[in-house]
Formats: sequence, C-alpha cells, structure tokens
Amino acid sequence: MTQLTPGPNGGVPEAVAIGDLHDTTAGSIERNTALCSGLWVALPGCRNDVAVLGGLGYGTVFLKDAKDNGLTGMGPFDIASVPELPTSVGIGDFNGDGINDLAVSGADATNDAIYIYDGTGAGNFASGYSQFIPIDVPAADGPGGAVVSSLAVGDFGNGHADIAVTVGGSPDGQLVVLMNDGHGNFTQTVYPAPDAATQVVVGDLGNGRPDLAVANAGDPLNASVELYMNKGRGVFTPQTPIALPWPLLPYSIAIGDFTPNGLPDLVTANIGDPAHDGANSVTVFENNGRDGYTLQTIPDAHQSNGNDQPGQIATGDFNGNGLDDFVITNGGANSITVFMTDYSHDGPSWTQTTLATDPAPYDVAVGHVNSPDGAQDIVVGDEYGQADLFTNTTRQLG
Repeated sequence: MTQLTPGPNGGVPEAVAIGDLHDTTAGSIERNTALCSGLWVALPGCRNDVAVLGGLGYGTVFLKDAKDNGLTGMGPFDIASVPELPTSVGIGDFNGDGINDLAVSGADATNDAIYIYDGTGAGNFASGYSQFIPIDVPAADGPGGAVVSSLAVGDFGNGHADIAVTVGGSPDGQLVVLMNDGHGNFTQTVYPAPDAATQVVVGDLGNGRPDLAVANAGDPLNASVELYMNKGRGVFTPQTPIALPWPLLPYSIAIGDFTPNGLPDLVTANIGDPAHDGANSVTVFENNGRDGYTLQTIPDAHQSNGNDQPGQIATGDFNGNGLDDFVITNGGANSITVFMTDYSHDGPSWTQTTLATDPAPYDVAVGHVNSPDGAQDIVVGDEYGQADLFTNTTRQLG
C-alpha cells in the first residue's frame, strides 16, 4: 500500500477517481480501456492519474510519470473552490477541447450542484471551476433534507461526455441526466427516483447502450435497485425495481460480468440493521438473459459487527481471467475486502481477501495506475486525510 497524501489542509477525501488527466485526445477513456493493458501500458495517453476530492474544500491530482513507472512524477495540483461537501467525482472531456476535465457533485452552505473543472493537460485546472450547474433538489424535508448523493459520467448517445446524478434524502428522490452539447452546455432532464437514492452507475445493461442503475438504500421494506434503460440519445425509461429481501439495504452499486455468458451483472454493497443477518454483505445480481436477475447474497467475512458497514464498491478483473472481481470498503473495520470471482458448473463463487487501510476508508476506484503489467489497481480514500494506492501484484491469467 502506498499512501497518497492530499492537501493542503488534511481534509477528508470524500471522492476518488482514476483517469487520464494528461494532454490527450477526447477518446482517451475508451482508448485506455481497449489498449492500455499488458504490453501496451507504455503507449502515449495510457497514463492514468488519480484525482482525490476532499471534504474541507480541496482537491489534489497525483500525476503519473512519462514512462508509466508509477506516481514518482506526481505533485499535488490543488483544485480551487471545491465544494465543501463533495460526494462524487467523474472524469471526461466536457468542453470538447480534447483534454479530460473533472465533474464534481457536492454542496456548500446554500447549493447542491455540479462543478466542472477544465483540465489543462498537465493535471491541474485553469482557474478553479469553470461551471457551476445548480441541481434543483426537493426541499420537502427542509434545509439539508435532500442532497446530490452521487455522480456518474458517460456518453449517453450523443457522442459527448454526459453526466447523471442522484438526489436522495427527500420524499421525492430524483435521477437527473445532464446531456452535453459538446461544448460543456448541459440540458437537464429529471426522472423519478427513490427517496434514498444513494449511488448511480453507468453501463450497458444488455441493450447495447449506456444505461443507468441506482442503489436505493430505503427502509428494509422497500430497498431496491432501480434500472433506467437508454432508448437512445440519452432518453431513459425506468424499469420495474429489483427488490432486495429484508433486511438488505443496497448502499452502493457497480456493474460487472461475473459469468462467462457475456451478460452484464450487478453487485451491491449492503448496509442494514446490525441485529439481523445481511447487515454486512454484498448481493450479486446475475443476469439470466431473460430480462431478469438471480440474486446471491454473500456475507463479508472480514466485518466484525454491524457498525463496520461497507461503504463503496467497484469492479475490475484483478487476475485477468476474463471475469470481473470487486472490492468494497469496510468503514469501521479499517480495511477493504477483495472478492475474487471463480466460475464452475455450479455458477459463480468468490474468495475473499482483506487488506488493511488507513482509518475509516470510504470511496474506492479501480483502474490501471501503478502495476507493472497493466493490471487493475485499487485507490481508496479514507476519512483521515489519506488516499491509499494498492498496486496489483496478482498473477495475470489472460
């Protein structure tokens, strides 16, 4: 584990992201996914960096060096005017200049909003945020009752980097889709969402388009995963929610492929009542190819009690066997749990490994950062001013 110490004031790293913030081209995210692995990690544009957003109004980018030998060429470049309470961060070229930028969801004393920071290609940002995009959150619960809880970036069908955010904490939750005109001008469309919408992720859920999945950590009687299928050019159709059995509450969600059938699956990190089974667990939603999912809930063996509930979850193929694995953060246990996927005629199964972190880990991101062979690494942000980089040394099978 390598500690990445952000600054300048030792605030709380509420959000982390992995992506290329060097001078690059607009297609770099897709290019990295397709090419930047194995023997190709030294290609120009394959240097993934680490962005850390903190809870006391700071942001730091840790840059890779020119030869992709690690983060030895890093320096922190502080991001001015970060919201006081950032909840999520995404990377994409929002203004169409061929250089990746940052989008940050968060709140200050008076506003819930998306903040856009234009990248310069050197890992820093021109002059604080370039755009402040207010999100009209419901006020039924009074000040602070609703909040922009997460953000995800993807091309929703218009050839540009678009944004989706969830709003939770009110009787009327929202999913807000922000479509980009290619020059950083966004048009907002609001879809209904559960009041406890905690996280949104982007991925193809089986229709060949980038769809949206939302975790709803409601009360144990209505906890669910909500699916929004993309009809084309960013128009989404809500599907029938996937209910979770009592007392599971899905707090975070990720998309992956855990079986050899090539169909996209889902996985959630669950919270719940510590007095009941399932309070510390993950649930895998195996896509059955018939517009449905088979649920399998797996206890987290490295949790000691219900106060050590999982936080965030991310997927990636850590050993190169063609099946996605996943990692969750264990807040009170000061650790992460890595679930390695195997598959047999009985279906998928998982082997768990625990890795110690700095105290109170929260957010997690997966991507190639530091491993010598292009494998997927893990970055964790904790609540005491550190970001931890776990370099993948697992033997790659593919």
